[in-house]
Amino acid sequence: MKRWLARFDAACGWINPGLVVAAFVLAVLDVAAAGQRWAVAHPRAAVSAKAVTVAAKNDIKNDIKSEQCAPALPPELRDMIGRD
Repeated sequence: MKRWLARFDAACGWINPGLVVAAFVLAVLDVAAAGQRWAVAHPRAAVSAKAVTVAAKNDIKNDIKSEQCAPALPPELRDMIGRD
């Protein structure tokens, strides 16, 4: 039994570095594949973006309309809630 365990221990000693090398190769391939997917998903823009400024009018009528919001539901529909 001791002889078998010694052989098994020696074999595992040789297998572990091989598994480490295989894991390293797979990690490098994974990083390379992720880099390719990143390049495809995020292409470089051909045209640079330009900043656009919009001048707002300072009318009293526009300010009043923006402060008064319509209700989320009309009263007819609000009364029908729960009557399915």
